[in-house]
Amino acid sequence: MNRKIILFGLVLVLLSSFIFADNLISTFNILNVAPPTPFDWDPLTTHNVTQAFTWNESVDINGQDINSFLCIADTSINRDNEVCNVVDNYTNAPSYTFSGSEENFVYNADGNVQTYYVKITPFDDTINGTANSSIEFNLTDYAPIITTINSSSWIDTDSVLDIVKNIGENVTFNMSDWTDDDSDDVSLRVCFADSIGSDGNCTGETICLADFSSDAQIKCEHNLSNSDQPTNSNTAYVFNCDCPTGYQQCPARCGNSTEVTYYANHAPTMDAPEITWTN
Repeated sequence: MNRKIILFGLVLVLLSSFIFADNLISTFNILNVAPPTPFDWDPLTTHNVTQAFTWNESVDINGQDINSFLCIADTSINRDNEVCNVVDNYTNAPSYTFSGSEENFVYNADGNVQTYYVKITPFDDTINGTANSSIEFNLTDYAPIITTINSSSWIDTDSVLDIVKNIGENVTFNMSDWTDDDSDDVSLRVCFADSIGSDGNCTGETICLADFSSDAQIKCEHNLSNSDQPTNSNTAYVFNCDCPTGYQQCPARCGNSTEVTYYANHAPTMDAPEITWTN
């Protein structure tokens, strides 16, 4: 009889141990606090399509590592519905660097600013925390501005210091002063018509163009031909176009045109002489 009581007591002890251990596990799960909401997305404005963005994840109260689900969309509606059509990424670091090739991550060709919408959801390997879905950042591209442009074949009506190039010689177009608020490299594009396409090419014939550069002076040359006006001044329309770092479809934006004149000196011509025979 005593053995049965002892055996029954041992069973109760074992059952109590399992129940207590189970309660400990349950208690641990209940006490796991969700990771804090991310904040401080930086920068909020960029012109660099290969920009490295960072944010702050704070510290998990349980000491667990925090990972993030990063959602970036081209509209706030897509972001709110988790249609992450620009970036859909799981990261264990509070940072993301754009490669410049992300879908829908492009400059707005019709304006200076393109806004992107961000949602970051923290995860501590157990549960998700409260997402930050109020982040927006702007991708800017301000058109470059020409301050000074001239040609190497010109006429000063107030002096005798005329420099007129002959047919077959080169005329140099020199952009000696320019600005770009985004500090992008720029390219000089000289056109016969006062029009340039969204692809950065002249509408019609191109007089000359220069490669993208950050040089203080940017030049290109045009070889004079018989198609250049012999008596009147020729009008060229100069555009300054930029190329942001990492952008794959340069030029991104072109500024307004600036007129510049140049002259072409043609060789004299003579009508065929009239020959009269006399006896």
